[in-house]
Amino acid sequence: MPDKKIGIILQARMGSTRLPGKVMMKIQDKTVISLIVERLRRVKNADEIILATSIDPRNEGVVEEARRLGIGYFRGSEENVLDRLYQASKKFSLDAVVRITGDCPLIDPEVVGKGIDLFIGSKVDIVSNTIKRTFPHGLDFEVFTKDSLEKAWLSEKDRLGDGFLASFVNPTAYIKESGEFKHLDILNGTDLSKIRITLDYLEDLKLIEKIYQELYPVNPCFGLKEVLELLDKKPQLLMINKKYVEPN
Repeated sequence: MPDKKIGIILQARMGSTRLPGKVMMKIQDKTVISLIVERLRRVKNADEIILATSIDPRNEGVVEEARRLGIGYFRGSEENVLDRLYQASKKFSLDAVVRITGDCPLIDPEVVGKGIDLFIGSKVDIVSNTIKRTFPHGLDFEVFTKDSLEKAWLSEKDRLGDGFLASFVNPTAYIKESGEFKHLDILNGTDLSKIRITLDYLEDLKLIEKIYQELYPVNPCFGLKEVLELLDKKPQLLMINKKYVEPN
């Protein structure tokens, strides 16, 4: 996709039902949002980072954090994430969107970069690492065309009618499930899908804090490789949030 604008949209809000306010919680004296942005700034072939949150007043602090970090932001529907991302992509004139969620403070810039490279080099509508999961939970990304996002938006808006903005609508479900779009999944050489390093519960936070405590002071640029080495050395860490690991 030469000469096309690719933007990373970080989806974050304070109203998480499982761990409210998690995106503004502190790890190593930094908010989860700031740690994610710090990592996303190392992603190659992305032109911009944008925070997409909602108009709910609880998100004032999230917006202030985006301003402090010097990134763009958009405020839209609380429930309808599809509309929020679509409107953000329009506001910032994106040709393609890299979707990252606020529960991924260990997102690996190299993995995301490989996904963008695959997207640019192929004639597909969406590249992700989530349909056939071989990466740990918490390294999730999707990169898709603005055109496919718009088609999904139009289809869901027509289906839901007046209740569209008040409905929860996953932004990429239609793109991945309708059969109208070409899709590629980036796969890891080893199946790591049983590793959970996403942030949904207090136990997840404790595990991620431990990982940062071990790795961040020595190497702030640590990635999946270093995380796996740590977990291999200290497998007991995975017991912290084991009860939330999904069975096969």
